[in-house]
Amino acid sequence: MPQPKIILAVDDDPDDLEIFSEAVKSIDPDIRLITKQDGLEAIQFLQTDNELPDIVFLDINMPNLSGKECLKLIRSMPQCKDTRVIMHSTTSNEKEIAIYQQMGAEFVTKHSSFEKLVTEIAEILN
Repeated sequence: MPQPKIILAVDDDPDDLEIFSEAVKSIDPDIRLITKQDGLEAIQFLQTDNELPDIVFLDINMPNLSGKECLKLIRSMPQCKDTRVIMHSTTSNEKEIAIYQQMGAEFVTKHSSFEKLVTEIAEILN
């Protein structure tokens, strides 16, 4: 039996994290979800935790360390260079999205629909 996936979700909005958490649990209760409220917390976690996440979902607009700055730091960490990072935001700015993709991240738009979020996460995990 494969090990449960580990997901790190980084978002400064507690409601968004709660909804994301519920969506992940509905897909697979064995997934270990770690949540952080900003990019700085995420980087500190990635530098100190022995178990690295399989996937990082990263909000873009956050205090202390933006999603873009956080992505740059993640990509500079040898232990995370191959970690799948998904920018998860409401932005629709195509130039901005292209920059994240050039930095080695995927991009997914935040939805207001719980069902769409569940479908999206399930597709990403498969």
